[in-house]
Amino acid sequence: MGIDKKKVLPVVVDELRLLAEEQLAERTSSVEFPLGEDEARRLVHELEVTQVELEMQNDELRHAQVELERSRDKYLELYDFAPIGYFTFDERGLIREVNLAGSHLLGIERGPLARAPMSRFIVDAEGRTVFSRHLKNVLQKEGMQECEVKLTRSNGSVIHTRIQSIAVASGENRNREILSSILDVSVAKQLELANREAREFAENIVETLREPLVVLEAGLKILTANHCFYEMFQVTPEETVGKFIYDLGNRQWDNPRLRVLFEEILPRHTVINDYEVEHDFPHIGHRIFLLNARQIFRGDIGSDVILLAMEDITERRQLGNDLQKAHKELESVVLERTAELTRANKQLTEEIADRKKAEMSLQEAYGEIKLLKDRLQEENIYLRQEVDKKYNFGEIIGQSQALSIIFSQVQQVAPMNATVLLLGETGTGKGVVARAIHRSSTRKDRSLITVNCTTLPATLVESELFGREKGAFTGSDARQIGRFELANGGTIFLDEIGEMPLELQSKLLRVIQDGEFERLGSPRTIKTDVRIIAATNRNLKEEIRNGKFREDLYYRLNVFPITLPPLRQRKEDIPLLVDHFVTKFNAKIGKKIETVSSNTLTLLQKYHWPGNVRELESVIERAVITSQGNSLQVLDRFEVFPVAGEQTDRTEEGGLEGRRSGQDVKGLVEVERDHIVRVLQKTGWRIEGKNGAALILGLNASTLRARMRKFGIVRK
Repeated sequence: MGIDKKKVLPVVVDELRLLAEEQLAERTSSVEFPLGEDEARRLVHELEVTQVELEMQNDELRHAQVELERSRDKYLELYDFAPIGYFTFDERGLIREVNLAGSHLLGIERGPLARAPMSRFIVDAEGRTVFSRHLKNVLQKEGMQECEVKLTRSNGSVIHTRIQSIAVASGENRNREILSSILDVSVAKQLELANREAREFAENIVETLREPLVVLEAGLKILTANHCFYEMFQVTPEETVGKFIYDLGNRQWDNPRLRVLFEEILPRHTVINDYEVEHDFPHIGHRIFLLNARQIFRGDIGSDVILLAMEDITERRQLGNDLQKAHKELESVVLERTAELTRANKQLTEEIADRKKAEMSLQEAYGEIKLLKDRLQEENIYLRQEVDKKYNFGEIIGQSQALSIIFSQVQQVAPMNATVLLLGETGTGKGVVARAIHRSSTRKDRSLITVNCTTLPATLVESELFGREKGAFTGSDARQIGRFELANGGTIFLDEIGEMPLELQSKLLRVIQDGEFERLGSPRTIKTDVRIIAATNRNLKEEIRNGKFREDLYYRLNVFPITLPPLRQRKEDIPLLVDHFVTKFNAKIGKKIETVSSNTLTLLQKYHWPGNVRELESVIERAVITSQGNSLQVLDRFEVFPVAGEQTDRTEEGGLEGRRSGQDVKGLVEVERDHIVRVLQKTGWRIEGKNGAALILGLNASTLRARMRKFGIVRK
């Protein structure tokens, strides 16, 4: 930055002299000189004026020096903090100075860069050659010189740079040095590469088009075209590129319609689709093209280009004309045929009128038939309902008087929310009746939760019924919802209620009375709305006398007792049960048992069935499996067990041969115990499995074990 001396000095020399003379006059007004007064005064005056001039000039020089130093500091700041790297090289390419941006560009402090050869940072030999040639050009030629090289930074990364340099003379010796700016153009190079790849990709796409395409500049000169264009119009790229579209191929494109498109339509519209041009071309003959034109502004050339795609529709148009001709011929044929059809239609209309008369009579007959059909369907539905009422109630099968009473009781209590106590021997269908009550109740859309009190270990009964919290006892590592909580809004069926531990009966009583309980390990009271159906094969009154069942709980459960009759008291239901089980196991096993002999039914009706319906079901399933052909064959040999309390003339019902046992009459409990022991001995004391005693007796394995505990049956 230079300083204009005329602007720095506030006054000219003449003004300084006048000021100096005035100051000197004030100082020497009282001084006496030995020389002539005039001469002395003149000499002193000259000297003092000169001194004052020098002092004032010194002040101005000091002020100019300060301004120069400030300008130099500003220049150094601009030099250091410029966003572009500035380097100063000597004639051999050694770095003499570098600004902060330059040191950051190479990733090296400025100190180590001093006197370092720039070639050390150039990636390859070719780049070093380019830089050396660049230095020579700068020294030999006037003006700015430019080159591009790749540099290696201190971290090993490579950058692409553009170097612009100029030679200047410096110092007293006027040695030449080179001032250079180095700019990182890596991103620009990447963009340039991406643009080139995109351009090549676009050109490849253009070449893959099956229709001719030509690219024009704004002045309608051809820039490029695809292979399909050259092939169709039988021209070469050399004959095409750079030519006016109208001059192409002996001016075969000098077409009035095409001139209208380029000179009138495209200047007003950017995109034109399906513009039809029909023309006779010298080499390819008469053609009809649909042209699609689009103007695109290209920033790289600073002007518009025109994309012109062509679709040859000559054959399609010819096919359309042929189709139109065929259509007219078809219309003529259709008109002739329509006249014939009109005459036939008139004749058909007359026939339809006759048919309608016949249809009316048929409709009347059909109405009568439909009426009779609907009546038959209603009668069929009514008869089915009557059969259902007479022979079954849900899953309960039978028509005996004893079972009719059960049906009536179920119908009475099902709609109510009253607690039901089902009594009866094992296998009489207490679970079936419980499901029938639930399905006929207002709670049928909610769950029926079944709990068999004999299958739950005594230590887990409470947590199973009422639930438990995590950590309530050892091993309870998760929270569990109890059966009463699951059954909320529905029904819970407590099977074998007589087996419930005495200490839990009070909690059950509380649920029945108040509808609330607590989970094991939780102080929070839970409300529940549950209908309770309980079942047992024990004599609960006897259990109360023995101290094994709470009397207050019994009265709460015994709101509506239903006693299910044993199968031996409703033997007339056995044929219906046999038919039901045969149908069931035919579908399950895949057999086709269709008949049951009267001898087989008589055989089954004479047996006293200590296991009741469950035992009968097991016998029928086994018979279906073993039967050959389509007739049921029962191979079981039933033993005779007279029943205490029955008349002597009815003891023959226990045997198949009608033989009297000749032994004393036994009680039912004793007979059941002896029968269980005998079956266990027969199976080798095997309870579960295919050949186990539970399957033969028609009992669940858990129920059989409960009976064994009840009767004190132990293997010897």
